[in-house]
Amino acid sequence: MGERVVRTVCSTCYCGCGVFVHVRDGKVVKIEGDLDHPNNKGELCPKGLAGIELLYHPDRLNYPLRREGKRGEGKWKRISWDEALGTIADKLQTIKEKHGPESICVATGSGLYANMGMIGYFAYLLGTPNISGSGNICFVPAAMAAQATIGHAIAIFANEMKTHWKPSASFYGRRIRGTVFPIPSEKGSSRQRKGVQS
Repeated sequence: MGERVVRTVCSTCYCGCGVFVHVRDGKVVKIEGDLDHPNNKGELCPKGLAGIELLYHPDRLNYPLRREGKRGEGKWKRISWDEALGTIADKLQTIKEKHGPESICVATGSGLYANMGMIGYFAYLLGTPNISGSGNICFVPAAMAAQATIGHAIAIFANEMKTHWKPSASFYGRRIRGTVFPIPSEKGSSRQRKGVQS
């Protein structure tokens, strides 16, 4: 299969930094920042650089599991998607019949991956008005910290502020630069542009 470089965008957070992903024989072997991307200008944070570890981590869930034994024992059995969805549907129906649909709250994770239209429609079909997210413990505190330290709630816009703003604060002992905890790439490297597929 050989090696190829795919130009894409990191989706580990909301910033959407440009990256080059090196793929060898169908496996990701390297991730580096895209110098031409306006959000990160070639720099990547530790989360972006850890993308390979996230992708291939041995504990990553790739299929449904059902707990076997008592909670906390760490015993799980792989089940089919049909069995998993059937089990969830049966339990939701039991809760609706026993306690009413308003006893159910549809909770989401990050809005980065959540299709709120579909989630709202799912809640409507269940008959519940209760939808909850994680913004109060995720994005909102991060936005407040960014507002307090760099003057804008969305940290990615700090790149636009570089020319007008000189950092005078430290955050966790590291001076603030253009993006949140950036790690410099090899500036001026032309090898990134060789063999790139968009």
